[in-house]
Amino acid sequence: MPQLFDEKARECSRSINDPLAMRLQIRKSRIVGLEQETKAPRGRKSRTSGREREAKAPGLWADIFLERSYDTGPNGKQIVSVIIPARNEEKTIARNITIARSAFQETEDVEVEVIVTDGCSEDSTREEILKPGPDHFLEVPPGKGNAMREGFLHSRGDVVLFSDADLLNFEARWIEMVAEPILQGRADVVLGVGISPWFQGATETIYRPLIKLLFPEVEERISRQPLTGQRAFRRWVLARLDLLPDYGVEAAMNIDLVNMKPPPRIQEVSLGEKRDVWKGNLDMYREVGRAILLKACQYGRLSRLRESNFSHLVEILNQLLSEIDLQV
Repeated sequence: MPQLFDEKARECSRSINDPLAMRLQIRKSRIVGLEQETKAPRGRKSRTSGREREAKAPGLWADIFLERSYDTGPNGKQIVSVIIPARNEEKTIARNITIARSAFQETEDVEVEVIVTDGCSEDSTREEILKPGPDHFLEVPPGKGNAMREGFLHSRGDVVLFSDADLLNFEARWIEMVAEPILQGRADVVLGVGISPWFQGATETIYRPLIKLLFPEVEERISRQPLTGQRAFRRWVLARLDLLPDYGVEAAMNIDLVNMKPPPRIQEVSLGEKRDVWKGNLDMYREVGRAILLKACQYGRLSRLRESNFSHLVEILNQLLSEIDLQV
């Protein structure tokens, strides 16, 4: 039976409208709950490697997760934690959970745990999640980054893999393809890139123009499908990332990964055609843009935006759109 966490998250989240306030509230509550977990049980040595200790940097999540030990499965198996953030995904979530649980079945030294989060769905997603029964089920505040963070908090694996809930042609081999370079010691971060039938609006109209202007080194390093939801991390890398609460989380991840010291080994793998449920969510555009601007402020890059003609271009486009509306 799946374990239920954060039963009151749905009720609490209704009163939180500001993403930053939500982020700070979650951080404040989680740091208290994890103080005792950061200590290894008596008689058990931490499995933190020398590379992880050298990479440790000051920061809330680094302090928590680099001191926490991760588990191994029966007979020393490596654990891959598959986290599936979901919100209003009643048509696809049950099938995708079942597929995720079937990954690595023919590999003796790997165990898969499936963690599913529900961000206050308004349809029957919760009931659909419980049908196949993931290893852990969490009800969390809305926001993709919140869901990813909470899933990470409850994960056990040294390899943590995120997978979108709305995939129509999801395959177990995708999990294996994304996780294997890390399991084999060839990478620290792996992005699963594919070909989508839909125009990637948030990527092409918001993400790429801002990234090319503010963080060209990120565009050079992560370019094929930069906002892919299929991505895996070695635990120490994910622990050092500041997971923003909303759809901007992956854009912010890319910036932090490329600028991280020491640099993690990043690899992209091709998954082929990826078909998902098209939503046309304009909030995603705003959240991606906001995440990049927040990081530009953090890294001292906002002057590049002020010195460019980017803001003037936006003003011109808005004026043209207004003129078109008047003519119509």
